[in-house]
Amino acid sequence: MKKFSIVFILFVLMMSSVVNAQTNKSINNGKLSEEEQQLLNERSDEIRDYFLKIEKEKAKLDKLKDKKEKMSKEKNKNSLDLLNLDIEIENASNAVAKLTESHEDYGLKKIKKVKKKDSVSILESSAADYRITELQLFYDESVGKYLLHSAGNFTNDDWKEDKSPYTSGYGNGWKDLGGYDGYGLYSMHEDINTYNREFHTIHYEDNSESIDWSNKASNIPDARGYAWKYQDELYLEGGGSVFANWKDYNNYRQLGWYYFSFVDSDMSGKELGFKAIFGHTWSSTTINGISYPNGVSFTTTNNSWDDGYSDSFIIP
Repeated sequence: MKKFSIVFILFVLMMSSVVNAQTNKSINNGKLSEEEQQLLNERSDEIRDYFLKIEKEKAKLDKLKDKKEKMSKEKNKNSLDLLNLDIEIENASNAVAKLTESHEDYGLKKIKKVKKKDSVSILESSAADYRITELQLFYDESVGKYLLHSAGNFTNDDWKEDKSPYTSGYGNGWKDLGGYDGYGLYSMHEDINTYNREFHTIHYEDNSESIDWSNKASNIPDARGYAWKYQDELYLEGGGSVFANWKDYNNYRQLGWYYFSFVDSDMSGKELGFKAIFGHTWSSTTINGISYPNGVSFTTTNNSWDDGYSDSFIIP
């Protein structure tokens, strides 16, 4: 009987160790070793340069197209100037296409989309002034992680209409546009562990200027992804005149990304959806939070809109 009791106790202890090991594995599923984190940090520096380069080239192309549109409406337009502008636009278009298709040169394997889906969740007519242009899923073999990337931008300068045109009492400089804006990236079907999360915005006037919000924004982690809540600003030039000259916007283009792994590791062959969400505010409205599947929550029902875009991918 004594021998049996000892064997039974050993068995219970052994099973307890197995359960604890499995529990710890689950708890530490999102943890990286110091070496893994260092490798991911170095890799993130390369990816940041690549994604920012693409969006800045796109911004340059947009400005050239805007310039052509305005020039075409001029009564005394110069045909030679228009021709030279067409050449600049073609060169910029080629540069964007070349960069966009060079992901393999950066060691990124683009994961196949199942089908293109339409933009969803437009709440106000002014959301038509905005578009989410990118939602891509990559696999980075160098770090053994998936990489979710998205980008969006305003399609015109109607953001100027979100601020009062009267400048009485205003001085030159940057002014808050409403409350917080927000951007979120989510897995629609599976919980994920996210790493090295980054979010940036690009200016309207100077397309080479960008802001890294990764450590400035109010970060909103979620079991399905991550979001950033941040204060957008307009630049006032000529303050003190009757009407405002809102010359620049620090939130004209947005891009965000993060590395991730699935909590349940074996997703191979499954069709999974991912979603990008953007929320914009003005006047006294701000964003309370962003999450999936609830989306963006605002402090009021006025002076705000949000936009979203989703796609499905076959996980390799």
